[in-house]
Amino acid sequence: MKKLLVLIFPLLFYYQLIAQKISLGPEIGLNLFKIEDTNLGSNYQLGYFFGMGINNKFSDNFSLSSGIFLSQKKKQYSFIDTTKTPDPFASLLPIFTGGGIPGANVSSEASVYTTTNIRLSELYLQIPVLANLTLSNFSFFSGPYISFLVSVKQNIVKTTESTATDISTFLPDEYNAFSSFLQPNKNNEPTITSSNSKDGLTSFDIGVTSGLGYKFNNLRLNACFSYGFMDFQKEKNNPINNHQIFTLSLAYLFDLKTTEKLKNKYDLDVK
Repeated sequence: MKKLLVLIFPLLFYYQLIAQKISLGPEIGLNLFKIEDTNLGSNYQLGYFFGMGINNKFSDNFSLSSGIFLSQKKKQYSFIDTTKTPDPFASLLPIFTGGGIPGANVSSEASVYTTTNIRLSELYLQIPVLANLTLSNFSFFSGPYISFLVSVKQNIVKTTESTATDISTFLPDEYNAFSSFLQPNKNNEPTITSSNSKDGLTSFDIGVTSGLGYKFNNLRLNACFSYGFMDFQKEKNNPINNHQIFTLSLAYLFDLKTTEKLKNKYDLDVK
């Protein structure tokens, strides 16, 4: 938090010193992001976006804008862990098959595959610095941003599969209860847990934002795309797994200060 204050206060002081016109106000919107691709298509999710924006107008066509925003970002990813476990029933196959079956797996070990699916909901404190070019009521803006990870919620789903020998295939039906008692659990029911841990996640992100805006009096409607340069995981991927977000927001800005032309110190017209 101290680092944020060091960044914010000089910026606000700079605005107060040189601004021709400063406007400040709340901004609220929605984030749209793709969290996964499936055989049926892409899975998109929504997140919230809100905060306080500030705009520094230097001329009718150019201004700088910034602010402090809370931005919800989501990601989904999965990985598979493989371990080995004893397979005591493999050596019994010849007994149940009358001397064995061609090509049967008689290895004393079985593989256990644990698939972990993780869905993240991350909350970032985001500070952009955007240059705005305005023509009539329309504007184009672009610039960098930096965001800091504030909190995270992880929904974790684990499923397990094993290659252990299934002896129930070779036993009569009346022995099913007995075989299920001895049979290792090959396909476990998914286990679902949640966590607020930030372990394995990068603590900040740097990227660029570009978009279009429309101004109507004090109201501003903005649509933009943000592209993060950093992988959200500390363990780097190739290609990187970064944040790419569309944002649609509505802002209401109040005029704070107007710098007027200098007059005679007695406020008299000079003829």
